[in-house]
Amino acid sequence: MLLNEKYTTKVIYKAFFSQQKDVPWKCAVYRNAARRKAIHTLWMSCHKKFPTKERLHKFGMISNNDCCLCRKVETVDHLLFDCPATRIIWETILKWIEIDHILKSWSEKLDWLIAILQKEELKSYNHLMCFDKNSV
Repeated sequence: MLLNEKYTTKVIYKAFFSQQKDVPWKCAVYRNAARRKAIHTLWMSCHKKFPTKERLHKFGMISNNDCCLCRKVETVDHLLFDCPATRIIWETILKWIEIDHILKSWSEKLDWLIAILQKEELKSYNHLMCFDKNSV
């Protein structure tokens, strides 16, 4: 910003955000037709701020970091992909919406989603978060 420029909220906002780097998952979060809660969950996961038991335990908010379904440490990858109970749920959902994909980890899943969205094969993440089979 120039010294003689008038300081307004707009000028400060533009100066602040012009220095921000684009993240690869931006296409999956912004301008997305999914429900707000689904987008928020995705945003939290992309920022590695998802409130898993491991994270809550790290901050001393809970005393036990075990998954309530299988008793292993509850991380994002475990909760979404590694836990036998949630793996069955995800595989069933993907089969139902006719997507043939094997779940491995959160980072792999995010890379896969970004690649699909960049190809514009899927217009929004709601195919995986809102389970809208008719829009695939």
